[in-house]
Amino acid sequence: MEPDLTTTPINLDLAVQYGNCVEAAYTVYNNDPTNVNPPVTAYPSFIQAGYRLMFNIQMTDFDPFNKTPSYYGFIAQSLAAPYNYVVAIRGTLTWEEWYDDFDFFQTPFNSAPNGGKVARGFYKLFESLLLNDPATGTTTMKLMDTAVKPSLIFDNPGKTPVVIAGHSLGAALTTMYAAYMAAAGPNGENLSVYTFASPKVGDVTFADTYNNLVPANYRIYNKPDLVPDLPVGGFEQVGGGYEIDSKDYPEIRRSLLCYHSLLTDLYILSNKTVALSSSCVKS
Repeated sequence: MEPDLTTTPINLDLAVQYGNCVEAAYTVYNNDPTNVNPPVTAYPSFIQAGYRLMFNIQMTDFDPFNKTPSYYGFIAQSLAAPYNYVVAIRGTLTWEEWYDDFDFFQTPFNSAPNGGKVARGFYKLFESLLLNDPATGTTTMKLMDTAVKPSLIFDNPGKTPVVIAGHSLGAALTTMYAAYMAAAGPNGENLSVYTFASPKVGDVTFADTYNNLVPANYRIYNKPDLVPDLPVGGFEQVGGGYEIDSKDYPEIRRSLLCYHSLLTDLYILSNKTVALSSSCVKS
């Protein structure tokens, strides 16, 4: 049965902090969609001042007409708390990515014991995520390999707090990564996950396994947004739901894109201190 979706205790300041990290990934991509390995100077000032950029994350669509890798996010180490890391992954922006998103055939999630089944499109993209070293320009390893062996990138595995955050498709990918990390290594004990507008990732078995493995999951969603209700038929949302409702804010435009916008979520969660997308300000 679906867990209670509206009563998950949440630290809103932290939700906004890590949501802003995901928004930073959108900003970097939008500023230069062709650069799969941007330097730290391409990032917003709060990333440059507060984090050490360790890796850029790239992904390759499986659309048959375009196999060009794209920038999707980053891994960074906090300068204020050097044993804290954040993994941030953006959501869908191109038509090729939408093509991938709508492959809802189910495939076994073999990355965790009793992992059930997940959407094939999400899983293919999850397997394609690679890490780029911004200093050397080299592609070093798969993101999923760092879940099996977190010592590849994280100091002091087992005691290192790791935060994974994502929006939309990125939320689905971070959910898989979190399940894999929690199942594979000791870092699962210090793992926190913040997802925004996440679709359903897998079946009820996957959701149950995820809920049992991941100690701190915050699945933030906007009530009128359609994406968290997809895919239909044989899919189940994971727990940790925290509901907001943009229809309670008359200044927010009522549209499918604005319901799904990460900036809409952050505007509400931050008590209006994060600006809305200009296209979502009701005139």
